[in-house]
Amino acid sequence: MKSDRTTIPGLALTDHHLEVPLDYGSPKGSTISVYAREVVSADAEGKGLPYLLFLQGGPGGASPRPMGPDGWIGEMCSQFRVVLLDQRGTGRSTPTTSIGCKARAPRTSRRATCSTSAWILS
Repeated sequence: MKSDRTTIPGLALTDHHLEVPLDYGSPKGSTISVYAREVVSADAEGKGLPYLLFLQGGPGGASPRPMGPDGWIGEMCSQFRVVLLDQRGTGRSTPTTSIGCKARAPRTSRRATCSTSAWILS
């Protein structure tokens, strides 16, 4: 895992890039990167706060990128280490488009991992 720490007024941010299997059925095969930003109040940094995981709703959206301790993030960051996860294929995580997926997946697992037959478009 690669991590980078930065600060903005009122918040301490740690960006994490985690390597995970593209296909969990083949964990030693190809990998993708999943991005998560850990956000905590600058005043609460180092206090061993519990984690709160935020999952962005709706298909294809990245997690919020706070610019300061405003709104719900500001409130939660004084009590928790908020983890803003860009789920597989969104935001700063590795794109998992059909083309990109096929390029990374071993030939034997492409069909199961990259199949678009189950996708629902609205």
